[in-house]
Amino acid sequence: MQKNLKTLLSERSNEILKNGFAFGINIPQQRSAPLCPPQSDSTLIIVEINHTFLNKNNNPIATASYYLDRGANIIAISAQDGFFKESITYLMQIKNTFKKSTILRKDWIKSPEEIEVSYKIGADIVWLSIATFINQIDIFETILQEIEKYQITPIFQIQNLEEFNFLKPYNPQFISLALDSVSNRQDIFILKQEISSISNQIKIIFQSHINNNHDGYLIGASGFDGIFFNVINQTTPLPNLIKSYKKGTKQTNIFYQKLFDNLAFKNKPLIKICGITNIDDAISCAQMGANMIGYILSAKNPKYIDNKTIKQISKALKTLYPDVLLIGVICEDSLELKNAKELLGQNILDALQLQMPSNPPYFANQNLTQADFNFYLSTTIEKYTSLQESYPPFILLDSINKSPNLEKLKTFKQLFVAIQNERDLSELLEFDIAMLDIDITKENDARKKDLEKINQIIYKIKDYSKITKH
Repeated sequence: MQKNLKTLLSERSNEILKNGFAFGINIPQQRSAPLCPPQSDSTLIIVEINHTFLNKNNNPIATASYYLDRGANIIAISAQDGFFKESITYLMQIKNTFKKSTILRKDWIKSPEEIEVSYKIGADIVWLSIATFINQIDIFETILQEIEKYQITPIFQIQNLEEFNFLKPYNPQFISLALDSVSNRQDIFILKQEISSISNQIKIIFQSHINNNHDGYLIGASGFDGIFFNVINQTTPLPNLIKSYKKGTKQTNIFYQKLFDNLAFKNKPLIKICGITNIDDAISCAQMGANMIGYILSAKNPKYIDNKTIKQISKALKTLYPDVLLIGVICEDSLELKNAKELLGQNILDALQLQMPSNPPYFANQNLTQADFNFYLSTTIEKYTSLQESYPPFILLDSINKSPNLEKLKTFKQLFVAIQNERDLSELLEFDIAMLDIDITKENDARKKDLEKINQIIYKIKDYSKITKH
């Protein structure tokens, strides 16, 4: 059972008082291995190992070799499971064997003296949790002086914008983003966009739960410069994860970055107009302030739109309103999925909205946990409550007005929610909704939007957002 942080830090302090900053380990007086700082121009693939993992008949040298051979360029030796002595021993063994590799010491360093210890045992990088130093500026600055003295590279972990603002004056080169909770996974992506808008010179590393290959793709497509891979929590092979992550980094369609950017800097909720069938409605909705436009790609739907028309509308919107995101809405059908992915590949669409699969995580025989394309799921509030955290950080809840469980929305965060009439709006605006999906058509023509009603709804949404912001 994992100890809580307060207990762990207390035990660590007592161990230092008893045995010194090296925890009683006999460390060398001089560093023998060369310093190997991380390369700022390369992707940072950090594999984290600890005593809990190595104690299960895993040899530290063999383990480090295994992951270095499979794409890791930094090995992190963690003491965050409470085995402080063992972590120092492992770090020295690994660095002395792989002298030209970059080794990170991941421990709760709180004293300047620990930087000298880190240097002597062979660490090239030290990990510092900013939460530890918010009220200890003098100690933090002394630690930074020691880091500069020994030319070790620091990676700073932050969990919110307040911690970043504390750190910013010290010109950090590398930071890692981590959240205590996995229930609001989108927060870490929004935080990344907030930091990137302040400084594009900082390398930002994802240090939170990675559940599958699609997570790797999502992290790469969201613009992260590296990942922490904790071997004890992973079932996904590292080479597969690296492949997915790197494909995401090469994605020219930056849907996720635009989406998280919108959520970070624009008044919520965002607005999506779904079921667009013609260019006039599309441009009118974009003029009104829609953030997203949705096309129905299912031929049996009365609002179906063919590829030729989609291409014409998308070309116009990308010219006139390049920030508007274009979404393809499909049912669980292999031919629909194939066609939609082709439109994605041509940058005609920015993302897909997928109907909740009948046999998750498989959607038309595509394992969504392995997906390397932009998508989010659409489901009902009843089914949403049973979803596992391995799904993407956004879910569209449909049929809200038919659900008796509207109060459950208060326990969720950053949802996409579909509405079909103005009556749904007032109550939903009280919740922390990320996006409202609006589909309101003329009474006598389901293929044309009721632009007057849509304009009224958009005005109310934006007016409400201004009031709540102030």
